Amino acid sequence: HTMIINRMAHNLQPTSARYAFPCFDEPEFKATFDMTIRTEANYSLVLWNTDSTSDEDIKHEGRDWKSYKFETSPTMSTYLLAFVVANFDCSVDYVTSMFGGKNITVRVCGRPGPVQAGDGAYALQTTKDVVNYFEEYYNQPYPLSKIVNVGVPDFEAGAMENWGLIIYREELLFYNEEVDTISVKGSVNLVVSHELAHMWFGNLVTMKWWKDIWLNEGFATYAQGLGTTHVEDTWNNEKFLIGQHRSVAMNRDAYTTSRPASVEVTDPDHVQNLFDEIAYQKGASLLNQLNMVMSGTTGDNNINNVTNPFQEGVKSYLKAFKYSNADQTQLYSELNKWFDSKSEENLSVKQIMDTWTLQMNFPVVSVTKYDDDNLLVSQKRLVMADENDVDKEVAPYGYQWYVPIKYLLLAADDTIKKDSALFWIKPHSQVTVALPTDNTIFLNTNGDGYYATYYDLELWNSLIGNLDKLNLNVREKQVLLYDTALLVKAGYYPISRQLKLLDLFKADEEFNVAEDVYTQIGEISALIRNLDDDIVTKWRNKWATSAKELYDRSKAASSDGDDNDDDGYVKKLALSSSTGICLAFNKDYAETKADCITDVEAKWDTYISTDELPASDYLRAVLSYAVATDTEDAANWKKIQSLYLDKSTSAATKKTLAYALAQTTNSTTLHTYIEMCRNPDMIRRSDGLYILGRTIAPANKVATNITLQLLIDDWLNIYEEFATADLALPSYIKATVSQITTDKELTEVEKAFKDERYLKSSIKSAYEGGIEKAKGNIAWIAKNKEAITDFVQSNDS
Repeated sequence: HTMIINRMAHNLQPTSARYAFPCFDEPEFKATFDMTIRTEANYSLVLWNTDSTSDEDIKHEGRDWKSYKFETSPTMSTYLLAFVVANFDCSVDYVTSMFGGKNITVRVCGRPGPVQAGDGAYALQTTKDVVNYFEEYYNQPYPLSKIVNVGVPDFEAGAMENWGLIIYREELLFYNEEVDTISVKGSVNLVVSHELAHMWFGNLVTMKWWKDIWLNEGFATYAQGLGTTHVEDTWNNEKFLIGQHRSVAMNRDAYTTSRPASVEVTDPDHVQNLFDEIAYQKGASLLNQLNMVMSGTTGDNNINNVTNPFQEGVKSYLKAFKYSNADQTQLYSELNKWFDSKSEENLSVKQIMDTWTLQMNFPVVSVTKYDDDNLLVSQKRLVMADENDVDKEVAPYGYQWYVPIKYLLLAADDTIKKDSALFWIKPHSQVTVALPTDNTIFLNTNGDGYYATYYDLELWNSLIGNLDKLNLNVREKQVLLYDTALLVKAGYYPISRQLKLLDLFKADEEFNVAEDVYTQIGEISALIRNLDDDIVTKWRNKWATSAKELYDRSKAASSDGDDNDDDGYVKKLALSSSTGICLAFNKDYAETKADCITDVEAKWDTYISTDELPASDYLRAVLSYAVATDTEDAANWKKIQSLYLDKSTSAATKKTLAYALAQTTNSTTLHTYIEMCRNPDMIRRSDGLYILGRTIAPANKVATNITLQLLIDDWLNIYEEFATADLALPSYIKATVSQITTDKELTEVEKAFKDERYLKSSIKSAYEGGIEKAKGNIAWIAKNKEAITDFVQSNDS
């Protein structure tokens, strides 16, 4: 006889508390809560937001039960309430509050396997360090007596900031140094920091209504980089993360299917749609831009007697509204107490930010020669659409913004003027900037501005010709790379500019820059997948040698010193990524056999003979290469499949295995994998959809074509199977539809989705976003395929 013991955890955000108990389920209806939980006695862990005050043995229908009472909660919103009932283990520690010296209990809980193996140790230490950091940053004590981080096997949301009881997917909480890739460590740090930032900004002070969810999620996304940098100061993550946020946000925000950060919402079913790149990444980018503007030294602020005026405004906000609610205007009011514009009389934070949060999209800032000694700097809405498809609705500010401009100037004698005074392009205006003859200009110092920069041909040639002398930092190079690719897609630049820049930066000594180069090269590879095979092969071969050299440099750097060096994390991350890059461009390159191939083949052979997984630095690359070069009987794929289905394999390792399994080009094997994703006995439903859309669909030409055809042929059945996957289903649809590169594919997908009954709010939004991206792909190919063909057939290597 086998007894099945269920576990229970939940996510009440945004509007599910009403299904758990009768309540006024809106964020502004804050209250205190008293909780009693009664369960069968065979559960080892019963948790609520606050500490248990008593437990009592009781009988219920002749069976042993327990009744737990908990402390009264602080004043809080319903969506932040949480409970967990499970047979979990916990690791426990304490951190001393900076206010009054009280001990805060810190736990990491989960299934006994990972907890007993010590996989929660890193999250436990990170929690302790970040709590003290945020107490200092916010100048507010942590309000509760405990922080419990719980990792559960299946949690579609990823993580949820319930006050005092944070719930995570296992792979975002547990890290095993022996088997997990180094990127898992980074993810755990980031997600723990993000959720802890919410304990104050979101939980202590909560937005009044969901239209301002960007206040919660944008600030936590911005602040997670601060927490990470405090805990792991050698990772240099803060600026890198802000760069990632900017590009992720702009990838969504450049289309007509975007939305304002602050947007009216009246239907509870529509609230879930707001948890997107605009709330998280755009919100973080706008706050970073505002932080730059409010700086007393490099920004536009006369208040320079404090280190960080933006931070002081955040402290004022939390003090004024703690245990209450606020909207974005009230945040701006508190920030404005710490802002006094140097350049614009009576300019307020609200004036600036309303132009950014009450209308969608963002500006392209054009820099053109006005006369021999002056430039003209102007703004225009950037939108990735044909002029006929652009909505005619009038935005509150006519798609004009208060754009903060800073620049670098390279004089004719090669001296660099850094940190120019900040000036504004105000709505419906333009500015002239002095630029003496033979000077070079770069806009967007440190990449803090949320805008793209267009340079006319003369200024572009000067910029590209003087990159070495300008000595741009990592973020500035990344911004230049991203903006160039974006402006090619939007039709501002010919693709020759992007190709020139990729060639210049492909061997950059900063790995983050080189990685961005190969990300763009990979994106172009996906776009041209349906061109002649000869063109696609020549395109990959163009980059084979430089990809090999990137791997060789990363390998040499990783072996130079100890793994515990200050930059050990960065070296491991670079080695892991560069191995994959090298393999992608050298797998079919006939001229020479790259060392990356020799190395991963040796490591795979060792795995076959010893059954010990390769070191985490190489794990994803070794397994992926083994699948990509598999024999007809798919022996390698089947071995990795077996490991994936093993119940003892950790969630983080399964994520790596899922990626590797998608690299097969065997259509029969891909269909087998797709059936696995649709079988909840093999892969959890939420994981299955994410794997289908984010992992299989973009993996290779064969995988892309099969997943698109699956969506076309079987969309209605997929909808029925996964209708309750409120987050995963829209993500799957957008990721898959975004792979379209031909008119034929577009027509067939549109036909499959013509039945409006299956396009509920979140699905319709994702579908329309994917379709707009698909149309952009088709337009890009039509415009650039001839230039790509000429490029790959040239003699330059």
